[in-house]
Amino acid sequence: MTHVDMLKALAMLLVVMGHVFYFCTYNETSFDDELIFNVICTFHVPLFWFLSGFVVYEAPTARKSMRKSWSFLRPMLVVGLANALLIGKVSDFFLCGGHNGYWYLLALAIFYLVMPVFRVTSNLLINKKGYTFLADILLAMAVWMVFKVLVHLPEPILSVFTIYSCYIFWPFFIIGFLVRKYELHRLLTQRHSLAKGLLLAAAYVLTLTACYDRLQTLEGLTSVVVEGLIALLAIAALFALFYQLRDNQSAVSRQLLFVGRHTLHIYIFHYFFIRFISTPFLQGPQMNVFLKLAIVTAIAVAVVYASILLGWLYDRAKQRLTRILCG
Repeated sequence: MTHVDMLKALAMLLVVMGHVFYFCTYNETSFDDELIFNVICTFHVPLFWFLSGFVVYEAPTARKSMRKSWSFLRPMLVVGLANALLIGKVSDFFLCGGHNGYWYLLALAIFYLVMPVFRVTSNLLINKKGYTFLADILLAMAVWMVFKVLVHLPEPILSVFTIYSCYIFWPFFIIGFLVRKYELHRLLTQRHSLAKGLLLAAAYVLTLTACYDRLQTLEGLTSVVVEGLIALLAIAALFALFYQLRDNQSAVSRQLLFVGRHTLHIYIFHYFFIRFISTPFLQGPQMNVFLKLAIVTAIAVAVVYASILLGWLYDRAKQRLTRILCG
């Protein structure tokens, strides 16, 4: 599914753009007025989580889930700790909920540890696809409720295990998994995908326009549900629209494919670059929104490719060290 890799590239680029705004442009007096950042934030991380679930072909066994979880925790601990030692704070890396930005890998590891429970429904309800689907939905909601309960744990535990992020983003991850498992994405891609994508994009814009001023005042479950529905509209629209690019051979499509296959390197290494970038001239709404978008996009693209290069060097160094240690 080449369009999925392209969509991963878009999601990663938007994440980096969001971080350019947050880390390089942040100003307490003007940040709430950053239209571009606030619009990106309505769907960029949910899109990334949806795709993280979508690429899970089947619920893993307990052994496989542990291996996959460790494959996420290892770069978090190695690269994240190096980042904390060189740039950030070691105490923040271990104790704060954001873990210096590396919380995503911890949450993903936790999600993979949960996934084996979804093998139970398949094993018990084999050849009963309708019942399996219902059981999976109920099980997904049960896991979400567990995260909701865990949100009330004392603060140190809540932050160390990034429980709140698990509660917020579990629905997008598991929806992505279930969409792939039951091939629900075909509802968007089988016929008239372009028209469906445009209609969903229009629905997203209209819904966001109607709710934009109220999003900051919503609280609790209402906020989670409303923001979740807006994000899902954007995700569905992008999935349908990017399906049109599945056979596209343009230079842009090739670069999207390339970037989409290096998202881990981009994620773990882009923090080494954006912490040294300062763009105070972008603060506030006074600059033309399109000029600001162009500048932030250019910075983000440069950071993306620099991160891929650093990831390549990291892999080469790791391979050489492995050969030396193994004799």
